Amino acid sequence: MLYYVLVMVLTPIGALFCLAGQDIESPRWWVAVGVVLLAAVLGLLLHCFCRDAWNTTRLVLIFSVLFALLCGSIAWGGEAPTALLLCVAGLVIAGPCAAYLAWRTYGPEQAPDLLVGQDVMEIDGVAVRLPRRVDVCPGHTAWVQLELQNAWTVPIEFRLRLRSWGRRVSQMPNRVVQQLGPLEVGSVRIPIRTRVGAKGRLRVSVSVHGHGRGVLARRGRLRAKPPFPVGPMWLLTIMGAGAGDALLYQSASFEVVFRDDVEGALEPEASVGWTSTWRPPQDSS
Repeated sequence: MLYYVLVMVLTPIGALFCLAGQDIESPRWWVAVGVVLLAAVLGLLLHCFCRDAWNTTRLVLIFSVLFALLCGSIAWGGEAPTALLLCVAGLVIAGPCAAYLAWRTYGPEQAPDLLVGQDVMEIDGVAVRLPRRVDVCPGHTAWVQLELQNAWTVPIEFRLRLRSWGRRVSQMPNRVVQQLGPLEVGSVRIPIRTRVGAKGRLRVSVSVHGHGRGVLARRGRLRAKPPFPVGPMWLLTIMGAGAGDALLYQSASFEVVFRDDVEGALEPEASVGWTSTWRPPQDSS
């Protein structure tokens, strides 16, 4: 994720500016620059934490420990009160991060973990199983099924955007919006009408967002999933095209494979369908 790269780059730069500004011969504005950079890092981390709390917390834990060791070694070698304060701050941040990861790992689950496997990813607290490929007869309708699970104890709105590269699709919904109840599990079926005479393979890029949970929402499912990638669609497509199947999941895309030996239906009026497969007992009535 681009935000993680910015965090890893700006954190040491901001810390070095703060430490270098303590030198009596250094310009005093270096400290201000360091504070601004660290404030930008904090904002990026808050944004990343809302989207992917597990991986963001792991990143913060690793960085805070390394940061505390670096500042501690500087403070140990000479009189540097700022370095000592930064060392203590790193240790203070590492404590809650370690506690949160332990809670996510060993704490009790409030909902069954129904989506498991290497093809399951998570973004904005929504676990998504994206198909690897869909076979379809040219001129017929390909049905793409995505399985979802809401990890939050409040309802959220799931938004899915699709984009195909090529002219072998005659009709495909560009945007799908679905409401997910607290901890709800279900599947959404998306129709993709293909053109007659289409050949080869077609890559479809996918971007996913979850909205409306609020800042006080609690997670109900504790098992962590690999992060669903976010970023510009053109960049994800280039990554997937350059690495082939190796980055098929990581590039947030799937393939539509055109085969003449596959049976299919025309279904000109096909629409997006939603099926709820599990809800908490109190919400099933």
